[in-house]
Amino acid sequence: MRCLAVTLAGVAVGLAAALPVHRILENQIYGVEATDPLTWLGAAFVLLSLALLVSLSPARRAARISPSTVLRHH
Repeated sequence: MRCLAVTLAGVAVGLAAALPVHRILENQIYGVEATDPLTWLGAAFVLLSLALLVSLSPARRAARISPSTVLRHH
C-alpha cells in the first residue's frame, strides 16, 4: 500500500506542477489540448496501474512467508 500512496502523492504533485506550465505542454502534444481532462486522467490512471502491477510481486512474495519465520530470523 505504501507504493500506491507514494505514487498517488507523486501523481498529485506532478499534476499540480504541470498545471502552471500547460502552455508549454500544449506545444509538445500534437492534436490534444493541454487542459484536456481525459488526457490528464488517462496519464494518472496509467501511472497508478503500473505502480499497482509493480508492487504486486513483492507483496505476493511477502505474503507467502510465515510471520513466525520472519520473527525468528530478526
